[in-house]
Amino acid sequence: MRTILIAFLICLFSSQVISVTAAEAKWISLFDDRSIEGWSNPFDWGALAVEEGEIVLRGDRKYFLVSDHVYRDFELEVELFVPPGGNSGIQFRCVFMM
Repeated sequence: MRTILIAFLICLFSSQVISVTAAEAKWISLFDDRSIEGWSNPFDWGALAVEEGEIVLRGDRKYFLVSDHVYRDFELEVELFVPPGGNSGIQFRCVFMM
């Protein structure tokens, strides 16, 4: 059975740090409603797609998305749907290692 998860399990991981001063501070959108640009799946399983402006994760095994950037000070705002029986969450300020 395929599990459909619309979730952001976020593990902010990269060698690049995005840093701005208070005077330069502005909102940075993490998702452009059209592509998975800026995100990756570190596993060999699972399918990522954008459907109707939403990131959709499909797979028989658990997995998550990883940001291509590291962010310092931030406010995170998400809309999240987890189907009945689903398992979801958000991780941040962590490092993913296989």
